[in-house]
Amino acid sequence: MSETTGMKNDLSELLQLVSFKIGKEEFGVDILKVQEIIKIISITKVPNSPHFVEGVINLRGRVIPIIDLRVRLGMEKK
Repeated sequence: MSETTGMKNDLSELLQLVSFKIGKEEFGVDILKVQEIIKIISITKVPNSPHFVEGVINLRGRVIPIIDLRVRLGMEKK
């Protein structure tokens, strides 16, 4: 019988991430927080929205805000 001290061998506790890059920075989001990833579609601009909001899209009848994470995180706009 083998004994493991101070180490967990239960793989169910591993965190799975969806990773992406903005410029040279790499980010990760818990995969359980991601509903879906879609291709870019037409964005409708929204007047008087915060500077980091690019606009909104219609995704199967739902209005989804599109945020420029580069701007939101204070990075240089591409």
